[in-house]
Amino acid sequence: MLDREEKEIGSKPKQAVMVHDKIDKDIGIYRDLSFAKETENFLGNVGIQGVRYIFMKKGSWLRKCVWLIVLLAAISYTTFISYKNIVDYLSYPITTTLEKHFQEQLEFPAVTLCNYNVFQRSKLTQEESTTLQKLYSPYAAWEIEGNDDTDYDELDMDYIYEKSAFDYIEHIDICEYRRKECNISHIYTKIRDVGYCMTFDPSKDDTAKHQQTPGRHGGLSITISVDPSDWSHGPFMNIEGFIVMIHDPSDEVVMLQNNGYSLPLGHQIKIIISKRLQTLQKPPYGHCGEQALAHFGKYTQAACDLECQHEQRIQLCGCKREYINVNESVRTCNQIDINDCEDRIIYDPEITENYCDCTPDCSKTTYDVKTTMASISDGMESYMSGKLDDLATAEKRLELQVYYHTLSYEAEKEQPAYSFEKLLCDIGGAAGLFLGASFLTIIELLDFISYISYIMFANKCKK
Repeated sequence: MLDREEKEIGSKPKQAVMVHDKIDKDIGIYRDLSFAKETENFLGNVGIQGVRYIFMKKGSWLRKCVWLIVLLAAISYTTFISYKNIVDYLSYPITTTLEKHFQEQLEFPAVTLCNYNVFQRSKLTQEESTTLQKLYSPYAAWEIEGNDDTDYDELDMDYIYEKSAFDYIEHIDICEYRRKECNISHIYTKIRDVGYCMTFDPSKDDTAKHQQTPGRHGGLSITISVDPSDWSHGPFMNIEGFIVMIHDPSDEVVMLQNNGYSLPLGHQIKIIISKRLQTLQKPPYGHCGEQALAHFGKYTQAACDLECQHEQRIQLCGCKREYINVNESVRTCNQIDINDCEDRIIYDPEITENYCDCTPDCSKTTYDVKTTMASISDGMESYMSGKLDDLATAEKRLELQVYYHTLSYEAEKEQPAYSFEKLLCDIGGAAGLFLGASFLTIIELLDFISYISYIMFANKCKK
């Protein structure tokens, strides 16, 4: 038993010697390798055309020089083409496609109509009318002596707007949608940047939200009357008529002053609309974006701008605009506040530099508009007013028709014009055409570098 244990113990050093000899033998293989020889083999077989002719042992120097010049020229041009392609890719170009789609029916937009005469004289007391006259003096020459701006700080503008608002339902003579009388549930009033406005919106009614017949008989037709004697001082006191805006029913913010179309009284106006769906690209290809808003559920550029401007006005002027139904504890600006605040925002460099930076919507619905108009005869206006014998006192009217000319829409879409895959194809095409190289050539180079590194490590161990 003792002899057996001694034999087993004695065998372990022998096994260790055998393993050591095997490792030494394996390393010895790499010790015998020549760096120059392996480099020569690589240059003779690498997948770049012309390299082997430059480093071949046999051959004239003239031939080698010609191949060297050709190879350097090919490398230079390939590098130039690759650099140009990379620059083009990093400019993130886009292409815009426009497709037209024909439908059997098309969702009807929201139509917002506002009277430029914001305050109705018949609904104001004499004191309120005098206050508005002082408040909306448009020119310095008209200003009344002794008029103190601070006298209006406690003026309840929300009450004035609501009390003297134009009653749209009462003044609508005719309202037809798809050749039927308008459903009153499709009409609501809301204060906008042009006072109280009427909006026709059938989008929540599945049976009525689509225009099914092209042309004016399939759309909306409204005839509305205005009493000229009900004129009052206000923000648009020098204008007579209405302003209209065609917009997506889901839009929470509708700014008519900059985007609406003015409609003169005494005319029949046809608004022919075309629907357009826009899809824009986010950075780095485009400039659209989205962000969470504090007071609005849906992001739009108009809502973002309004929210930003609202916060600025509160900080600068201590008041808010009448059409923003948030921060109810903050008083509503009167016209003097508005003029002072707008001047500070426009002319103060610090405010201008930090002005609202709201990106466009990435996906939105817009409507292209074409308008035609014709005058309504005085006789017809008098007939509708029941004053055929007294044309001078007849009410003024507006006839508005809104409809799709064709049941189709355009889809405008931005797409990357130069993708990363196309960049690789262009660089690979240039390398393959001028150098005969491919992706596997890079693998060959990496394999050679790792192989040579191992040889150098083995030679270092030998020393």
